[in-house]
Amino acid sequence: MKTMTKVFVAIAAVGLVACSGSKKNYANLTAHEWILDKVEHVDSASQIVIPQERELRMAFADSTQAVYGMAPCNGFFGPFTVDGDNMTIGSLATTMAYCLDMPFESAYLAWLKDVATYKATENTLTLRDANNKVTLYYIKKQ
Repeated sequence: MKTMTKVFVAIAAVGLVACSGSKKNYANLTAHEWILDKVEHVDSASQIVIPQERELRMAFADSTQAVYGMAPCNGFFGPFTVDGDNMTIGSLATTMAYCLDMPFESAYLAWLKDVATYKATENTLTLRDANNKVTLYYIKKQ
């Protein structure tokens, strides 16, 4: 009986540590506005160049469970959900401006739709798809 109690206590302790890590991850996610810094795409033959005319920024609102931001040409917003370190970004609505960076914007919005996991620290945010083919790296907006 004592052994079972020790095992249960050990399992509960591991669960609490895992939950507190996820809570901190989520708290960091919603505490900052993020600027896209780098994109890694496994299938890309060359480095993906982020348009530099505007900051590609994004924020996650805890109170409304909404993500919103600025792609190269258009603003966007939509719902997001988080379960531990897993993330789903729902359908995104955008404004309808046109610019020369539309091909990148289309790809970027598709990558956001495919996000499956996230990791948010005090200064960085990393979003990955389920197959680790696309990784989006953000830095905290100063």
